[in-house]
Amino acid sequence: MSVPVQPELVHSPLARWAVERGAVVAIEDGQTSLSFAQLLAAVQVAAEDLHRAQAPATVLVDDRRSTLLRVVDFLAIIASGRCAAVSDPDWTDATRQAVFASIDQHVRADPNLSHCAD
Repeated sequence: MSVPVQPELVHSPLARWAVERGAVVAIEDGQTSLSFAQLLAAVQVAAEDLHRAQAPATVLVDDRRSTLLRVVDFLAIIASGRCAAVSDPDWTDATRQAVFASIDQHVRADPNLSHCAD
C-alpha cells in the first residue's frame, strides 16, 4: 500500500529560499522590497498573529493593503493552515460585506473546517 504524497503548497519553498537566497529580493512594489529572509520572517509573524487571534478557517485577504502586504498576508494565511480568500479591490462595500458574511456562515456551519474546498 502506498502513502499518498501531499502536494507542495505555494509557501512551502520559502524557508529553503530564505536560507539559499536570503539576501536576494523576493518581492518589491516600487516603494518597498523584501528579501527572501525578510519575506519569511514577515510571513511567520503574520501566521503567528493569526494563531493568537484564533482567526477563522477562511480569512479574506484585505484588498485595501498594498500588493506587497497582500502577498505577505496570503502566504501567512496559508502557512497558518487556513484558507485564503482573495477579493477584488473593485468590489463595492456591499459585495465585500456579502463575502465576509458568506465566509462567516461557512465557518459557523463547519467550525472544524481546516482546509480550502476544491
